[in-house]
Amino acid sequence: MKSCSKEATANLITDWATNITVRETANTPDYEILHVSFRPHYLPREFTQVSVILVYVPGPNNNAAADRIADCYNSALARSTDQPVILLGDFNTCDITKHLPQLQQCITKPTHNKGKVLDKFFVNIMDYYTDRYSAPLGKSDHCVIHLLPKYRQLVKREGPKTRIIRKWDHGTAETMRGCFEGTN
Repeated sequence: MKSCSKEATANLITDWATNITVRETANTPDYEILHVSFRPHYLPREFTQVSVILVYVPGPNNNAAADRIADCYNSALARSTDQPVILLGDFNTCDITKHLPQLQQCITKPTHNKGKVLDKFFVNIMDYYTDRYSAPLGKSDHCVIHLLPKYRQLVKREGPKTRIIRKWDHGTAETMRGCFEGTN
């Protein structure tokens, strides 16, 4: 993430998103954070935007990293409680679940060739993604993870609603017309 600037990040996603805002960048020896919010062109109506927090924690000071990541996540959630907030990256041995127990981990299998789950993907919307794994690319020691959305739109979840509409008869309509004529 060190070579990734704010402008480069914004240019990467302008083809499929609008309202791109880089909220925070931080590079310390303990952690690296890039927080971006944007509105993808294809987003369910009930969401106004998406916040993505990219994280790299090299260690060994995992407590400082976990505190800062939790602060960044909570500030993203405070901006809009109804938006998806995605927290992803290479956490190595940093355990963020103690600081943010409400998050759901979407990566369910080992992502490293040594059988460890190092790469994590958290989202605040339950049952939003399902994961598929492929072999590592090139000389990488991490699997390729394809996250597929399994979210159903609010319109499709709730179904149609029935409403009762009363039709006024001729006498009621005339009474109302008379009331409106006498009103300023």
